[in-house]
Amino acid sequence: MKRAMSKISYGSNMLWEGSRIILPEHKERINQWRKEQKGMPKKPVMSELELEELANRLKEAKETGAELYLTVWGRGGVDGRIVRLDPERKMVYVEKYGQVTKVPFFDIVSAEYMESDTYSGYFADR
Repeated sequence: MKRAMSKISYGSNMLWEGSRIILPEHKERINQWRKEQKGMPKKPVMSELELEELANRLKEAKETGAELYLTVWGRGGVDGRIVRLDPERKMVYVEKYGQVTKVPFFDIVSAEYMESDTYSGYFADR
């Protein structure tokens, strides 16, 4: 006996046909999410030279222990000292006040040195 073909799929997979239904609430939320994604700015494309400069700046900051302010796409900014560079996972580990934040390398838009001499005048007088 031959089964009737479904309008959704051309086959005899009638067991899973009921799972293809989308509730109106889910469809509304999916459409809302798509509208939000359209409004987001696109991730800036960095040239190979810019990526190399960024990598050198991160490496130098890790070696010297200098504080950096990293502008991260989609997250804002992260500041602190770089404690670890993980080339396998392409992650940068930044520490500030004992809390370590993981930042994906390719999400970093820019890295700028911070003024680390803010309290040097206070301690130099003592």
